[in-house]
Amino acid sequence: MKLLSALIALAIAAPALVAPVVANAQDVIDIDSGDEDPKKAKKNRAVVGSDEIVREIERGWYLKANAGMATYLLTYGAQPGGGSLIRPGSVVAISVGNDFVDEPNRSMAWDLQFYQGVHNGMPWEVQRDRGVSPSSHIQGDIRTFAALASYEFSTYPSRRVGIGLRAGGGVMLIPLLMDSTFYQSQVVAEWGASPTIHSSPHFPVFAGPTLEYYTKLSHFSLGLDIDATFVIGMNDLAINGTGFMKYTF
Repeated sequence: MKLLSALIALAIAAPALVAPVVANAQDVIDIDSGDEDPKKAKKNRAVVGSDEIVREIERGWYLKANAGMATYLLTYGAQPGGGSLIRPGSVVAISVGNDFVDEPNRSMAWDLQFYQGVHNGMPWEVQRDRGVSPSSHIQGDIRTFAALASYEFSTYPSRRVGIGLRAGGGVMLIPLLMDSTFYQSQVVAEWGASPTIHSSPHFPVFAGPTLEYYTKLSHFSLGLDIDATFVIGMNDLAINGTGFMKYTF
């Protein structure tokens, strides 16, 4: 009888002893099974996310767009008779490049750029009267087109700010914008000379500082390029100041 009573008591108590073990076993859930409790799923995702490093500052392949102003200082700058052959004008450029060195405190990049400048110029009719040298005559307003390659070295005094130096060169064309027949029969005839500025390529070489700020919007940075450019063929020095926006892939 005592043995029977003990067996009945054990049978009644068994579910209470086993239940916590079963509950503990159910706490271990496969998060990929789709049966996870929603509250626990959110918590697990937060833990996983906290282990991921989101890099806001990107370096590597990039596209870069510049816009600003340029001015010529020597041959085509201020003239003895007054005025400028080429006045300060607007410039735009687009380039593709790559940060081939990417370290915490420095980077190096190469860059290929297509550049266009638009300048108002002294009217061709008055240039001879202003004492302009025949070899420096121009058609008037001009557009400059250039293909440039550059090298850039930058250091990073703070996490988001880069300060660097650019240097490069390329080829530039200043095409004739007026009718070529009129230019030869009227303009060149009045000048008494045929300058080569519109018929020959020119070769700019440049160097200058660059400043870049890496925004908190991943992949995007903003900056400023200032270049001193000597144009071989025009024998003139130009100063370019442009702001840029860059997207790094």
